[in-house]
Amino acid sequence: MARKLRKVLTAGGIVTERVPDATGESVLHVWLVARRESVRAHAANPAMPLQYQLPKGHVKRGRLERSRAAARREVLEELGIEAVAYVLLDTFQRLASVYENGVPVRQVQKVVLMYAMTPVAEQVRRVDNDEYAVLVPAAGEGLRDTLAQMHHPEEAESLARCLHRLGQAAIDAGGGSPKNSY
Repeated sequence: MARKLRKVLTAGGIVTERVPDATGESVLHVWLVARRESVRAHAANPAMPLQYQLPKGHVKRGRLERSRAAARREVLEELGIEAVAYVLLDTFQRLASVYENGVPVRQVQKVVLMYAMTPVAEQVRRVDNDEYAVLVPAAGEGLRDTLAQMHHPEEAESLARCLHRLGQAAIDAGGGSPKNSY
């Protein structure tokens, strides 16, 4: 009989921002984490694409932390952005390996809660040794490229669903357009 996998609750944020393009039109972008290994490979060979992840992490059980607070903490830790989480956009699950001394020792089932988030103010984004904050297009061809460069397919699917829901909410409220809303 197969052993039941332990579930681990994680939370993160979809932090969006509008950035003017070359024509001055405001275009939706999303903040992601560039994987350290891909940044190093890209620096050595610019033809190597970056790989992205959603900013997320464990909900601390010992602190009785709420998932929304965990999402804010992880966005601040991984992107250097203080943000407000205002609505749960998506939940997904994926298998993940647990490592000890660099060696995978077991697998867990990650349950991931993704919140829509807004930066609280203009701020300096910090970059540390482990995470690299990257602002990438969240519409059109740029979004297709971004989704193709996500490290985990489940995260790419969740990001696409979240951006669609954010765009649909803007359209339903009477603003925006399907191709570049929110």
